[in-house]
Amino acid sequence: MGNVGQHYYRWRHGTDVPDEPPAIDIGNFSPLDPTPLIQWPVAQGGDALVVLQNDSPYLLQVTFDGPTSHTLTIPANPDGILYPTPAAYPGCDDDGPADDVLLPPGNYRVKLDFIDGNVAPGRGYWTLIPDASYGSCFYAVSQDGPDPEPEPTTPTTGTVTITDILWDSPVPDEVSGEYVTLQNVDEHPIQMQNWQIIDIQDNNYTFPSFVLQPGATVTIHNCTGQNNASNLYTGTCEATWNNGGDTATLLNTIAEVVDTYSY
Repeated sequence: MGNVGQHYYRWRHGTDVPDEPPAIDIGNFSPLDPTPLIQWPVAQGGDALVVLQNDSPYLLQVTFDGPTSHTLTIPANPDGILYPTPAAYPGCDDDGPADDVLLPPGNYRVKLDFIDGNVAPGRGYWTLIPDASYGSCFYAVSQDGPDPEPEPTTPTTGTVTITDILWDSPVPDEVSGEYVTLQNVDEHPIQMQNWQIIDIQDNNYTFPSFVLQPGATVTIHNCTGQNNASNLYTGTCEATWNNGGDTATLLNTIAEVVDTYSY
């Protein structure tokens, strides 16, 4: 009777009866280890039932190549996302799109292709035995890996003091000799882009993108020159600070008064 059964099996499925040997490994294929579904009926005429679910946001094609060839096309999961790492996947979606197929038992190479997604294809193999049920759900992992950590944002507020104003330059060219010196007395760097210095006649200088480090000073010169970590130039080649007295007001990006200096 055993021989009769095996002859029928070969006639019915066109393949030898598998006894769960290690599945064949060809190229970049590796075991996929399908999960048996013990809650499904096992009397399937000798075939193996495979139930697959798509937990990715892309159309999924699963191609089986073994004793027979078959392709399942499973719609995208509207609730699916692209995970940065396999560890981020929380587990199968209870309501994800799924499809199933009855396959003759044996060794199968399996290809997983996520259509229109930046996702590496999957390649593996399964060994299916008669009258068994298997299931698996598939999710997508970005080929780019996890998103990089965002660069820390430099604060745009902090404590900066006006330490000096040279309003009466001793050099012959008094216009370009004027300057204002500031110091960051806070414990963190400060991005000063769009800060302003204003005098009592509403002359103003608006800072470019510039980070003032803790404890550091910067001198804002009249006229032109090469900006660097310690010096900035207004580009205005005319006298700004009144020899008879003036007040400088330092405003941050939200127009708060940070400091004033009068002479």
